[in-house]
Amino acid sequence: MVEERPGSEAVVGDELLARIGVPSELGEANRVVGHLLSETIWPRIRAQEAGETASREVGIHDAGIGLADDDREVGPGDFALSVTLTGPASEGEVRRMLAPALGAETAARIPLRFEVRESAELGPAYADEYRRHIRPAPGGVSIGNKRKTKTQGTLGCFARGRSGERQNMTLGLSCWHVIAEVGRAKPQKGDVVLQPSYPAIEDLGGDPEAEKYRLETLESWADPKPFPAENTADAAVFQCLDPKAADWRIFDSQATWITYSKLVDQTVDVRPKLEVGKCGQTSGTTRGVVKRIALKRSIKREDDKGRVIYFDYVDVVEIGHKGDTTYPFALPGDSGSICWKEKMNGSFIPLGMMFAEKVVSKTESYEFMNLIKHVKDVLDVELLYGKNPNS
Repeated sequence: MVEERPGSEAVVGDELLARIGVPSELGEANRVVGHLLSETIWPRIRAQEAGETASREVGIHDAGIGLADDDREVGPGDFALSVTLTGPASEGEVRRMLAPALGAETAARIPLRFEVRESAELGPAYADEYRRHIRPAPGGVSIGNKRKTKTQGTLGCFARGRSGERQNMTLGLSCWHVIAEVGRAKPQKGDVVLQPSYPAIEDLGGDPEAEKYRLETLESWADPKPFPAENTADAAVFQCLDPKAADWRIFDSQATWITYSKLVDQTVDVRPKLEVGKCGQTSGTTRGVVKRIALKRSIKREDDKGRVIYFDYVDVVEIGHKGDTTYPFALPGDSGSICWKEKMNGSFIPLGMMFAEKVVSKTESYEFMNLIKHVKDVLDVELLYGKNPNS
């Protein structure tokens, strides 16, 4: 049974690992491997990708805490260090990779899972109902920066600032790379945010210059720091100048009906095997399961001069599709979606925000989530719950 607690009691990092029963030695091993990734393994892999070295030796792509066996219940003895690799390797080879950081004895003893994941490119397969022009606009629908004419993302939900005049603002929450980052141009406070996104408006035969598509203007964002710095959230907010244009609920379209689900100010401990859901502009409403937590993940992007740069994120949660489904949990364009746990009454407990994905095949993908406490802290906001009394 998953314990539901007030939202203010959300925990992250080492405190979360302790609460769910991850052995301290395993948590420390995961932290040490994270340093190994940043200091040794990732720089070598990046040099190989750039053609600076000829070697194509296998490396560790990322590492986190997962289950030793997916078929067992979650308990202190069921966790393992879970790594993905850049190529095939034996268990002995993986443990030898870890030995310089962990020591030979620890590397040989700790529970370990490892796998290789290839990447695949899928053509667009949009959930059209999430890409419509909707007012008031709910979480889960298509949005984008007006200056981004080719890419799009998802409106997560609405929030308000924690202090000063921002306490009276209605702020729309999404990812930094969805509504703030604009290719090689720097983010600008006041940039217009459209709903739906520029590409969706064109697909609908609309004019992106039309006033009705403005959901309003970029207010603040968490500038990600490039490697070797560590980041906790890819996040930004825009100000909705007309509070009546914001629906605080989440747009949830099922096969034969549409509902608007309320967010509730509660939390649960995010742990492997937890069943979750999300509503996003590309793949719509999907269900999945947490695979790994406390993950260290690197994201490759370009800076404003066109140079390749890497942003490292820590305390990331990995989500995959449920075993009884035949479609990916999320696809490109779903970034910004709020990930939630559904309550018996149909309301949603917000757990985090999607910011990246790795598509493996037409039926399998892995989505990466920043925990909602990190998102709120980097933006200095609190979420808006229930139904907007003004809309």
